[in-house]
Amino acid sequence: MAVVGGNILLLSDLRAREAPFLSKLEHDKAPVAEQALQRAQMEKELLSRMVDETLEAAFAAAGHVAVGPLEIDHAEAAVAQQNNLTVDQLEDEALKQGMSRREYRAELGRQVLEGKLVQTEVLPHLHRDPKLSEADWIVLLEKERGHWLEELRRSTHIDVRL
Repeated sequence: MAVVGGNILLLSDLRAREAPFLSKLEHDKAPVAEQALQRAQMEKELLSRMVDETLEAAFAAAGHVAVGPLEIDHAEAAVAQQNNLTVDQLEDEALKQGMSRREYRAELGRQVLEGKLVQTEVLPHLHRDPKLSEADWIVLLEKERGHWLEELRRSTHIDVRL
């Protein structure tokens, strides 16, 4: 399905990651043709995200940047607290959306890693203007992250076949 540098992304990887999104699509009760279009668009976006995550993981590994289980525990506890849930309740909610505990923790790990890379690779290139609103700052940060990812894409062999 995709080769990113020396890493292979399989269709089964995509199928495993799309389960929570498919659950939402099924509950939307859209006409079958519309659901097919929505699923195709979702798969395209998810595959693009998976390619970016693979690029980030390879970059992090080369720089000896990692995320440990304790960091994932802290992230999970923070998400639970933000949602006024216990960790067990949060994991139950993830399960209801089609994610196992292991899959949910893997997703949290990817998000923590992304945050670390933004801190080390993106933020140093930005200057925060105090007059900038929080929303504008986030837009600027995402734009700069996009530039950084584009540089990673240009320097890596990527072959996608969906």
